[in-house]
Amino acid sequence: MPGYLKPDGPEFSRTVTLGEAYRIMLRFLEDWHDRADTSVSDLLYAYACISPDGTTTDPAAAEDFLKAAKAIENARGR
Repeated sequence: MPGYLKPDGPEFSRTVTLGEAYRIMLRFLEDWHDRADTSVSDLLYAYACISPDGTTTDPAAAEDFLKAAKAIENARGR
């Protein structure tokens, strides 16, 4: 099981364009939807939120987002 990450940590320090950010979030949501984990409201409230200590509320959320980012970056030849 992945550990909790902070979205301002070193794993998130890459720079992307707004278009890439949009495609990353779209990929992240498509992957989430394909798993049919929870409702959209659950996703927004529990899965993709940030705790008071700065970590994601679900440790898999940050890992899934980084995986989506890598896929988009690889598709762009980065």
